Amino acid sequence: MEFKKEVLRPDLINLDRNDYGQEVVRDVLRGLPFADNTFDEIWSSNFMEHIPAGDDLFFVLAETWRVAKPNAAITIIVPASDTPQAFFPDHLSFWNEAMVAALCYDGYQQSKIHKYKFELVKTYRDKSIVSYELTIILKVIK
Repeated sequence: MEFKKEVLRPDLINLDRNDYGQEVVRDVLRGLPFADNTFDEIWSSNFMEHIPAGDDLFFVLAETWRVAKPNAAITIIVPASDTPQAFFPDHLSFWNEAMVAALCYDGYQQSKIHKYKFELVKTYRDKSIVSYELTIILKVIK
């Protein structure tokens, strides 16, 4: 997961639980080591699918929301669930347009387990780059 301020982009604060020479080494399931409302933009590429679906994924999304400023842009790039790449052994959550729409649905977000709110800006698949990737752009609502 990278925070605005691949491997490694100098215009981002790079974060991973394994040390690849990035600025921050941290397991995101322990929380993000940043203050509330820090980032205007968060960019996550081929990361979220490695977070187990359910409580762990909800926690990471809530932490992402927490460190993002109001109206921040969050870009998430993941393998689409209708492609073989989604089912690599280390992929623990499955992403598609319907799942993202559900995450952004008001009734779903108002439930007591979710402490975040996102507006879906768009999803797309750029087949000219990598055909299996789903790009999701969210806006943080606070």
